Amino acid sequence: MGLITNMRSQMQVVMWTILVLFIVSMAIGGLVGGASIGDIFGQNSSDNIGSLNGKPILHEDFNRLVFDEIGRIESQSGETMSDEDREYVRAVVWERLIQDLLIQEQIEENEIVIGDDEVLYQLWKQFLIQRVMNGFLLKNLCEIFIYQIINYNN
Repeated sequence: MGLITNMRSQMQVVMWTILVLFIVSMAIGGLVGGASIGDIFGQNSSDNIGSLNGKPILHEDFNRLVFDEIGRIESQSGETMSDEDREYVRAVVWERLIQDLLIQEQIEENEIVIGDDEVLYQLWKQFLIQRVMNGFLLKNLCEIFIYQIINYNN
């Protein structure tokens, strides 16, 4: 019987200890406001949403990209997007951002340099492809070809 009485008298100390630990863990865990331990002690005061190979990804940059993409889609469709569609756009923008950062990292790592001539060549090539698809250049080439055939026979 002495054992049960002894346990009962020490139970108050155990309950107070559990209560204090619970309150401290909620304060450190950030129940209110979602603060993390690093934020509380000032270790992570920056506005990073993540990092890739040690380089920070700023929350502001990510939100700007999401806002731009949502604005572009809404202006094209003429309708406002649902919350579900916005979340999908956020996921797509995140994947695209990570992919762009990885590509940029590989460009820097491999010291890839693109000259003005290469850029102009690609732009001109895309211009010609567009014109062929639209039929303008194809029509002009056919006219030139027919003109050459007619003049060749004369």
